[in-house]
Amino acid sequence: DHPWWRRTASYRLAMSLPRASWAYSNLTVDYGDSPRSDWYGPDYLLRRLAGEYRDGHAQWLAESIDAANAEHPVSRWLNLLWYDPSVAPAPPEGLPTLVRFPDIDIVTARSDWSGSESFLFFKCGPYIGESALREMTYCPSSAHHVHPDTGNFMLFGAGEWLIRDDGYRAKLTGQHNTLIVDGGEQLGGGGPIFDGSLPHAVQSRPRIVRAESTPALDVISGDAAPAYPMSSGLTRFVRHLIYLKPDILIVADDIALDRPRDLELRFHPEQGASVCDGAAFLMTGKKAALRLEPLTPNNATASAESLVTLPKEPLDLPGALYTIRLRTNTKNWRNVVALSWADTGNAPKKVVMCGKGEKYVFTVGGKVVEFDWRTGKAGVR
Repeated sequence: DHPWWRRTASYRLAMSLPRASWAYSNLTVDYGDSPRSDWYGPDYLLRRLAGEYRDGHAQWLAESIDAANAEHPVSRWLNLLWYDPSVAPAPPEGLPTLVRFPDIDIVTARSDWSGSESFLFFKCGPYIGESALREMTYCPSSAHHVHPDTGNFMLFGAGEWLIRDDGYRAKLTGQHNTLIVDGGEQLGGGGPIFDGSLPHAVQSRPRIVRAESTPALDVISGDAAPAYPMSSGLTRFVRHLIYLKPDILIVADDIALDRPRDLELRFHPEQGASVCDGAAFLMTGKKAALRLEPLTPNNATASAESLVTLPKEPLDLPGALYTIRLRTNTKNWRNVVALSWADTGNAPKKVVMCGKGEKYVFTVGGKVVEFDWRTGKAGVR
């Protein structure tokens, strides 16, 4: 009867990619050391949860993954034992499109449940979750699979990954879509495995501070500053994700430090980039085109390059991540980046910003979004 078990199937549903893009190797979010597929099942696991909790959404997800031939072949026979045909499958249409899991403070948001929707993932919580951080007196060995990725987001749209994670590699902050201070690491990062003893010792508690959804606009904000060591001098790092559905994401970062330091924001697109319109980067895949444009260019220098990544173990070969880098040296930095996407062959929309004081206004495709830095609120007018 524990709520954790009751929410397990809904967690897997929330982590699902749009089902029109499902394949054995492209099924779910790959944060931490996870691949983009399931290590086990998940069909038989979902059927067991469906039977236990009379969960029609879990039953639907298991049936849909089987129909797509996207399940892992391990232990398929458990379907025979755990399938309860009295639980009718219930598709997710009508469920909330934004879901927050507050213990680990992960939020997923999608434009709809059509199967061809856009999908956003954001992570900004304690390294093993609030309950475990509070109740455990030590860092568990399973935390070695955690990544130093607080404030990291991933984006999927127009049938493809647009902004990606690094995969199963060494645990480096710079391999994620987040902030780097003086070239350093978030607590626990910097080695082949994650050192959870560091955030555990100081009871580091980054958190989601806003997760609001309307039919047109989602606003998600996270306080990521507690994930950084005190030596970084970071006093504020609040990331605001303004998701104008279905194809616009505005990333607004509010950063403050004890003194001017070298700062870098990194974004890792799935595809390489070309420069267009003088300031924007354009990434084109087989299905999708992504436009990424820094809207506060006077505050930072921008570059795009392929960075070598480190292996997770000495026998693994290093790889590379294509990376867009925004760099500056300052004490206070408010940076805004606009991302837009479309089917390949169509031009992603251009976002125009007008910034004044605490309120910024964004115009795109005939829509106007107002954002207040002070409150973190945003709305469409």
